[in-house]
Amino acid sequence: MLGRTTNGGTRVKRRIRVGALLVCLALFFGLIPARAATELPADPALRALGDQRGLSIGTAVGAGSLANPAYAATVRTEFNVVTPENEMKWNSIHPEPTVYNFAGGDAIVAFAQQNGMKVRGHNLAWYSANPSWLITMCNDPTVTRDQAIAVLKDHIDTVVGHYKGKIAQWDVVNEALYDDGTLRAGCGTGQTPWGKMIGSDYIDLAFQFAHAADPAAKLFYNDYNAEALGTKSDAVYNLVAGLKQRGIPIDGVGLQMHFDLGAPSAADVASNMSRLNALGVEVGITEMDVRLFLPAGDAQLAQQRRVFHDMLATCLAAANCHTFVMWGFTDADSWIPSYFPGYGAATPFDSTYNPKPAYFGLRDALGMQTDETKVVEAENMSTKTVGASTLGGWELSANGEVGNYFPFPGGNTTITVVAKGVQGGGAWPTMDLKVDGAVVATFTVASSSWAPYSFTTAAYSVGHNVSVAFTNDYYAPPQDRNLFVDKVSVGSVVEAENTEVKSVGHAVTGGWELDQNGYVEHPAQFWTGGLFNFTVVASGTFANGAWPTLAVRIDQVTVGQVTVSSSGWQTYTVLGVAPPGRHRVSLAFTNDYYSPPQDRNLFIDSFSVAGAPTLTP
Repeated sequence: MLGRTTNGGTRVKRRIRVGALLVCLALFFGLIPARAATELPADPALRALGDQRGLSIGTAVGAGSLANPAYAATVRTEFNVVTPENEMKWNSIHPEPTVYNFAGGDAIVAFAQQNGMKVRGHNLAWYSANPSWLITMCNDPTVTRDQAIAVLKDHIDTVVGHYKGKIAQWDVVNEALYDDGTLRAGCGTGQTPWGKMIGSDYIDLAFQFAHAADPAAKLFYNDYNAEALGTKSDAVYNLVAGLKQRGIPIDGVGLQMHFDLGAPSAADVASNMSRLNALGVEVGITEMDVRLFLPAGDAQLAQQRRVFHDMLATCLAAANCHTFVMWGFTDADSWIPSYFPGYGAATPFDSTYNPKPAYFGLRDALGMQTDETKVVEAENMSTKTVGASTLGGWELSANGEVGNYFPFPGGNTTITVVAKGVQGGGAWPTMDLKVDGAVVATFTVASSSWAPYSFTTAAYSVGHNVSVAFTNDYYAPPQDRNLFVDKVSVGSVVEAENTEVKSVGHAVTGGWELDQNGYVEHPAQFWTGGLFNFTVVASGTFANGAWPTLAVRIDQVTVGQVTVSSSGWQTYTVLGVAPPGRHRVSLAFTNDYYSPPQDRNLFIDSFSVAGAPTLTP
């Protein structure tokens, strides 16, 4: 990882090591707009959610930055693992052949121990951030292979030994491969001195030395551009497979994830994680950031949020991914602008430590939310004017309003409010649905039981404030007219022509024409379980005395079906129950397609999946 390189602290002769420099420093989910907060986000923090999921979630930190109270407070609140950004790289920790400088690393380790955090050590062998004396040694033709091995061993013995029992994971070898999958070797820029002086088996030796120095630490190979399936990830896979076959002690692979908005697909990353799992190694997301071209607008921030969410969700779904670390958490302290001119805003917090949409994407993923349907319990929203939180939601007073910030996926999107009312003065309460303060729909809540009220629109993308307001008279003797809001959801609608047909059928203008047993699949994946509302826009062709039958399936099991009894586009709704976890959701044409004198046809235009309420308070 290319971070800022600074040599601070006191130098000491080897074997007279610096002691610890103690630093004493002063969903389902809830969402708020970017740049709206002026303090740390409300509970639950990422750290608490990570602890609940058994995930090490963290950030790279600098020892000097920890002297900033706001920086330190955010780190200890939001994260349970830290990685020294530069303090354990060769040019910082081993600046001269017989000099080791542990001051910066010791300060970070002390901070972590004081705050109950783990530490990832970074790193023991890399092509970059090497001291000048090591490059001079590489260029010296009189240096033998055995002499180079002795230097590498002494460094690993000394550094790993110094931190024995204090480092949970080590990035033992960092970025040993070029993007074409070949091994780096040489003394020049972008080349690995160890590959030239020792040969390719320096990797085996480094892992063996590290394991001997601290058998309890987990040992990782760490690299970039190897996150998804491709040439470089194939090379990493083969490298690790070879290490395992030779009995070399390797525990995991670090996938760095330095992305822009052209990030690889979550499916490809998941496939890569799965094949590494088959080798018997963990994977960790070790250095994630998502750089944006500046100035970053709302659309970019919403896309960035999606990338962070999807990568963390992919990690959580993988059997072998237990670590998620970002390379810095605040735009005030990011390496990106220095190395990618014109880019920045790559982290989940802005330069004043306010959470950005990406932060809430991470929190959504940790809260086991699907990003296809976003549900906010009303008691977790903020009241905008007057009202009181009650068991199960908000009781809104006169002109009371509750709302929150939702990312919109673009295209047709259904907003659903679950509400109930109390009749008073001869009328039921009136509820306005607003987007960014503008009324988009008005409903009369004419039921004393929880019921859904929905509005579908294609007018919005990226992030918007969605709120619900009680607009008619609250005071209506002989009893008050009350409005109660339980939850608000924003769910995406998928156009059928953009989904994948799994068996037979073909795309037509406006949707899919499904042949016999043809079906299309929705990308939504359920995390929480419970009752779900499937809304389908479909049309059919009557033949042989019958209309086509449409089935909604979860994991290929039919959970509900309707008869599509119109040749024009109509909306059909099916309720179905899904257990917790990931599931495939599809629409299928189930009755006979071939029925002379004409075919019985089924056309699908779009379908959406949204959390449906249980119709009891």
